[in-house]
Amino acid sequence: MSSKLKSVTRQFFQSQIRYLGGTYAWVVGILIVVPLIYDALTQQLSTYVFSNVIKGLALNFVFGFFIFIITWFTTDDFQLCIQNGISRRTFFRARLLSIVAITFVGDLIATIYNQIVWSPHLTNFLSNTAFGFYSKGFSSAWLAGLGAFLFGWLDYLCLGTLGMAIGSGLSLLSKRMRYTVLIAVPVVGLLLLNLLLTIFTKLPQAYLNRTWLNFLWWAVGDPGHQQAVGYFNPLVPTLFLVGFTTIFTAIASQCYRHLQVKK
Repeated sequence: MSSKLKSVTRQFFQSQIRYLGGTYAWVVGILIVVPLIYDALTQQLSTYVFSNVIKGLALNFVFGFFIFIITWFTTDDFQLCIQNGISRRTFFRARLLSIVAITFVGDLIATIYNQIVWSPHLTNFLSNTAFGFYSKGFSSAWLAGLGAFLFGWLDYLCLGTLGMAIGSGLSLLSKRMRYTVLIAVPVVGLLLLNLLLTIFTKLPQAYLNRTWLNFLWWAVGDPGHQQAVGYFNPLVPTLFLVGFTTIFTAIASQCYRHLQVKK
């Protein structure tokens, strides 16, 4: 890694850490401090259960939204890098490396939070996560915990690269076109979703059961849908995540090559 790439990556990572800390501070303030102050002022502290409030923080979901949104913002960082002689390739690689680093940190924080808050026992903790579909198939609970950590990290990487692809794609558009896309895409998406639901409701039930449900079972790791929950095969969903992450990264890479300094 060149010194220039290392310097830019460090700068991006430090900036993301500050934003992440600010996000968690706002979450704690809104979900813990504000209700505490309200209950104190209204003399209802007896109804304030700190353990329940802590469980409501859901830091894994908070970080998922954070990494998806923060990777949208491309233009300002790009203009700053170009003005300081940083190439588009170095800019893209630094952004990607910083996302790898921040998702590792975010996943680690979320894992520690879930382990401490939800259960002191690793097996019970895993059953409360999305990886609970696969956790019982490992030879040890700690190996399952490592698998859950890596699976979560891959989830966040997929979200981060998706945000990069969307943000860099929008940066190629004019301001008016960006507004149009941001308004039109949700509307068109809802119309398409409604159309698909209408089509599916008119298809024969046997066809739906045979085709779509089989695909769903295969996608979550139980193609024969004969395994109990906890013993699904994580290989297929992992390959899906790797594939989507690769596709989103490739799209973002192409978009980053065509970024221009806004006048």
